[in-house]
Amino acid sequence: MPALIHARNGDWVHSRARARNKTINKTIAGLATIVRRRSRYPTISLFAKAKVALPRMPKSKCVCQKVNAGRRGWRFSCSTQSMTDRMPSFRDICLGTTAGLAGSAAMHVFRLFWEPAVSRNSRHTIFGFDREADINGARLAYRLFSGDRLFRAAASQLGIAMHYGLGATFGMFYSLFPVHPLSPASLGALLWVFADEIPISASGISHPAAKSLASHAAALASHLLFGVVVTHTLRALGRKGAHPNG
Repeated sequence: MPALIHARNGDWVHSRARARNKTINKTIAGLATIVRRRSRYPTISLFAKAKVALPRMPKSKCVCQKVNAGRRGWRFSCSTQSMTDRMPSFRDICLGTTAGLAGSAAMHVFRLFWEPAVSRNSRHTIFGFDREADINGARLAYRLFSGDRLFRAAASQLGIAMHYGLGATFGMFYSLFPVHPLSPASLGALLWVFADEIPISASGISHPAAKSLASHAAALASHLLFGVVVTHTLRALGRKGAHPNG
């Protein structure tokens, strides 16, 4: 029988078992020290029993990417990204709303210059963004909440307000994306197709065949202007993630 010794805590343990546990603890402590020195990331709590003090980090997400290491082949490069950095802040929402309002104002100014240039001919005014579209769109939206019919003056004012409201809403949602991969021109072109041509034609607010080619071209130009103003406004106000090639 191996000799028994008295431990500090008052328990009796075998000397051989105590020596084996001491060796294991030293090995674990050494491994923990090596891992802690060679890695910047939190170590798994496997070494907690060895009583090794490991640095604690805030809640984060490890992002790994496969990169080319030259002759050594491919390797994985990992980095930590704080979860709070990925969450949209109130400041980003305000910046996006401001950028959307700025883009809507730029479109409105373009309309004020375009309509006198075409002598306010309804066939050549901006498709989906002229007085006819303002009145029809406002009456269509108002009919969803009330059965009354709006007068033309009130419907025209409500249509302009809806234009600014939609622009501000789009800018707010656009600012929620951490990275904006679209260029200003691509953003404006997508909005022209999916937020103007298709919904305006499908809802009957304005008939596309009743407008000239210049009318549709002016609609495209106004939406391209909106994309440019929104992107550059976000960049000027310090919004991270704005497209660098604008």
